[in-house]
Amino acid sequence: MVNERHLKRRSMLFTTNKPMKQWGRVLHDDDLGDAIVDRVLERGRVLKLDGPSVRSRHVDQADLEGELQVQLPATISGTHKE
Repeated sequence: MVNERHLKRRSMLFTTNKPMKQWGRVLHDDDLGDAIVDRVLERGRVLKLDGPSVRSRHVDQADLEGELQVQLPATISGTHKE
């Protein structure tokens, strides 16, 4: 789909919280991730939106900062650790 839209010069929009270097890992195929990023960056623009999350507005900001903040590993869809 990405390649077809790229060849026809059609618009695409991706929203993600994952860095582009991890797209292959998320898609379970490093070559596919690299190909998508390559096509997106050829004519695309990267907009980084940085600010408070609307989804976590009910949480006290102090709980999201400092010692209470927990860094979890990236969650990959379709993979399960047992």
